[in-house]
Amino acid sequence: KQIVGKAYYGQDGQDASLAVSFSKFMEMFGGANYSVVSTDYDTYSVVYSGTNVLGFIRVEYCWLLVRDPKITREQVEPQLKLLESI
Repeated sequence: KQIVGKAYYGQDGQDASLAVSFSKFMEMFGGANYSVVSTDYDTYSVVYSGTNVLGFIRVEYCWLLVRDPKITREQVEPQLKLLESI
């Protein structure tokens, strides 16, 4: 299966920020904003997304993306602590 989306530089103009949409509906609202919080470009990336829904409900997500599916808890412990602090 495949999904096609569009990505644009985020509204704040920062290099690590993207607005991503996967449908025309999402494009109407500016897409979802994603920021790369931390990465080593080879092993992991910590990504954050937050948006206001209907102007008063805050929805936030964080992801820890890793390349190696067999990564150990000890290897990702610093990134998990970072996620807890966000």
